[in-house]
Amino acid sequence: MAIMNPASLPADRSHLDADDRRRLLRFERLVAQGRFDHAQEVAEDLWIEATDAHKDLYKGVSNALTAVCARSAQQNRGATEIARRSRVIL
Repeated sequence: MAIMNPASLPADRSHLDADDRRRLLRFERLVAQGRFDHAQEVAEDLWIEATDAHKDLYKGVSNALTAVCARSAQQNRGATEIARRSRVIL
């Protein structure tokens, strides 16, 4: 279902197709396990494929996780810049 206005997104996931629901569940599990690099890949895939109001959300989450990974690698300057851009998107 293509929803273009973020304000009209339903609160639950019932409007998402089964594949997106499955990937979101995988994403949540990876984050809970602290596997941020893998979670970032899932979020990036969702972002690239999104054609609706979720696109910016997935992009922001993907970027935020990139910042987390950069910080873990002690790339503080890059992590700070990516986090700033993520905040704007989200």
